Amino acid sequence: HALDFVRKMTMGDGSAFTVITLKRTYPVGKNKRARNINYRHVIKSLVRKPQAFRYSRLRDDLLPTEQYRQIWSHIDSTVNGKEACKLIVGLLYLAAEADCEKRLADDVMGLIKLSRPIDLKKLQERYMPKHTDIPSVHVEQHPLQDYDKLIITDSIFNQQQYSQEVMYA
Repeated sequence: HALDFVRKMTMGDGSAFTVITLKRTYPVGKNKRARNINYRHVIKSLVRKPQAFRYSRLRDDLLPTEQYRQIWSHIDSTVNGKEACKLIVGLLYLAAEADCEKRLADDVMGLIKLSRPIDLKKLQERYMPKHTDIPSVHVEQHPLQDYDKLIITDSIFNQQQYSQEVMYA
């Protein structure tokens, strides 16, 4: 697995559970630095200011796969500026929150191939987890006098232990 270590870095919490696996990134051309940016780390900030996506130097690095690059290219060419940014940021946010990056990209690419509009609200209804009401739980408070029993029992135990220590001393 030494070759795998060179290609990727896996981080975990010490158990068998893997937290994240990062692909090793190398500089291309004259670039001295390579970037491996996970959009999940910045998506909540972009949701507040989606227009920042269009002019970000990291824009292309934020798109997780080639499918998302194709989706952005399509959205950028068919939807007006502000709405295009809101749509792609909304899709990335949905992918991150619902943990459906691949399935969502496949569905959106299918809509593009069928020349159908990308309706973010319908996609959110489909992929976002449904919020369920928290059930009401009735908890009955035990009588506080039960603590007195513990104190009395503890003091009897201590008296017995003390008297045994005096006898053996």
